[in-house]
Amino acid sequence: MDLFEWRSQSYLLVIDYYSRFIEVAPLSSTTSASTIGHLKAIFARFDIPETVISDNGPQFSSRSFREFAREYQFTHITSSPMFAQANGEAKRGVKTIKSLLEKTNDLYTVLLAYRSTPLRNGYSPGELLMSRKLRTTIPITSDQLPPKVPDIFTLKKREETLKNRTKENFDRRHRVVPLSILPPGTRVWVPNQHRYGTVVSTANPRPYVIQTPTRQIRRNRRSVNPLPFQTETQSSLTLLDRPQEVPTQETPSANDQTLLGGEELRRSDLQASRETASDSAPRECNFVTRSDRVSSSAYIRVSMLLQSACSVTVVLC
Repeated sequence: MDLFEWRSQSYLLVIDYYSRFIEVAPLSSTTSASTIGHLKAIFARFDIPETVISDNGPQFSSRSFREFAREYQFTHITSSPMFAQANGEAKRGVKTIKSLLEKTNDLYTVLLAYRSTPLRNGYSPGELLMSRKLRTTIPITSDQLPPKVPDIFTLKKREETLKNRTKENFDRRHRVVPLSILPPGTRVWVPNQHRYGTVVSTANPRPYVIQTPTRQIRRNRRSVNPLPFQTETQSSLTLLDRPQEVPTQETPSANDQTLLGGEELRRSDLQASRETASDSAPRECNFVTRSDRVSSSAYIRVSMLLQSACSVTVVLC
């Protein structure tokens, strides 16, 4: 379920996950008392669900709503903060109802048209919930109105095939990469909180419970980043908290300084002698490497002559 606003009017939307049957109730106020009153009316028309999923709005996270869930004996699950996909069925229902309300202002005509329209599985939400076709302003023969229970096995198989195909297309289009599982004690970075935390446990069904320096929060796996450095005991020290080791430079002794000084002197003398020899030596065969003076064929002939001349070696015993 979810709350939405259309033309300055607030509405409560409740959708059944099995049949996608939608109930919409106008709200005079968005308080917990008003929301609970409409939910009681919806539960009285159909039945009390086993599980109710919603976001973390103040209407659903209040003490009165917890007492309402305890009184009516259903499990209330809230989606992870910053992860609206956890309540995606209700979000998709809101989008559908808003798109239909753009064509007409009559809310109940919109609901009747939606409930009698077949889904991708071949059945309409009214057929899946009431096991019969709904009578609307569209002409229909009387032999199609008697109740008929859909084949549950065929329906589940068809639904599973459609969902798997949709998931594969989405993963391929968005290049989805599976994320690693974070065991308890893993140090993580929470981007939207700009702070570090430690994974305490995994709440049902998917969120992680993370202990930050101030409080415990719930986040989806996509909303946390594990730190690259993890100790064996998963301690609270992070890579930034870990002291950096600065290499120390030892001071050489007097003997080492003397040896180093003599070595540096010998290296400088050798370098100076090499530079003097290179300056005094005649520059031979410079014409060979100048392509602007000698053609490529002449360069090849001179190179072959030099190689043949260097191949003759005189050994003095």
